[in-house]
Amino acid sequence: MFEILPCKGHRDGVPEMRVTYNQLLKMVLEKGIKETAKQVDSVALGVFEPLENVVLSLNISGLHIKPFSAKLQNVPLYNVSSDTFILGSQTLAIDDGMNSHFPGEFAYGGAFLIEDLINRAQLDLRINGYPNDVHDKQEVRKFITNEDVDRAQLTIDVVYPQALNAYVNSTENYKFSENGVVKTNFQTVNFRSNGVLQLIYEIKEFVSEVFVAGAKGSILFGDNGYKIVGDFKEMDTLYISGLSLKGYGIYLAAGIGIVVKAENNQALIEKILSNEARAYNLFDIGIKKDVGTIPLAQLKKPTVSVNNLEVKTCSLTSIYLAQKISEKLIVS
Repeated sequence: MFEILPCKGHRDGVPEMRVTYNQLLKMVLEKGIKETAKQVDSVALGVFEPLENVVLSLNISGLHIKPFSAKLQNVPLYNVSSDTFILGSQTLAIDDGMNSHFPGEFAYGGAFLIEDLINRAQLDLRINGYPNDVHDKQEVRKFITNEDVDRAQLTIDVVYPQALNAYVNSTENYKFSENGVVKTNFQTVNFRSNGVLQLIYEIKEFVSEVFVAGAKGSILFGDNGYKIVGDFKEMDTLYISGLSLKGYGIYLAAGIGIVVKAENNQALIEKILSNEARAYNLFDIGIKKDVGTIPLAQLKKPTVSVNNLEVKTCSLTSIYLAQKISEKLIVS
């Protein structure tokens, strides 16, 4: 379980004030941005949602084999050396039927395997290799748990800028997507991001702490995005979970949090609050056509207006868990 250490930051002898996004919004409404900037030292932001581009690297020593193929719990691993393997969160189990009987259930794969590893489940490791002058084994089969992994690192690759999509469906048939099942005849508008992963890049110079699925993390920023890295051994399944999207595939849903330094920075606070206005592309997945844009603030409401219809919003991003993560990052 991730624990917040007492904050050491002070301003003129006064303990540092950290606030969540919701607390920041309340302060701005009550006091205005200028006065809020004078009082707030740091802001904690959280997100819990399905993630793209997640890989887990595993180092397992003592195998004594030169692998050419490997699988863990029937999920393929990519071997980069004799004892290091890469697992993709969206990799499916070898025997998964995928969409052969549409819509497929996608019962197991990398995301669920990652969750099982954190839970210290017994997992079936099978490796095929070839003999050489260093390694004489041609096969390894053993059950392992998280305890048998020497080192493990979870890496989340975030692309910036990235279009954020909300789906509607004007047709008579359900549509199965990365945003979940989009119901017929404009019954739902489906989205899966609260915009924070894009916001992180936009305020990157102010990021001071990183939380990754219950562990302390770090961020490496690049020209077209960034990588979030966390120690897998410290992670907690309260903040990470495999997710099966019927008819589409599997994803790893994970909690990420950051603390940003905001002392006397009115412009930064304005930038954070502007996330509510972040525009989502409204796409009719039934006819494959853009039908407009919609701000995040509207998507957070129970219903939105589309084509003069009241349409129910359906989100894969958890506002509740995002708030819980940000609360863990502030000093009470």
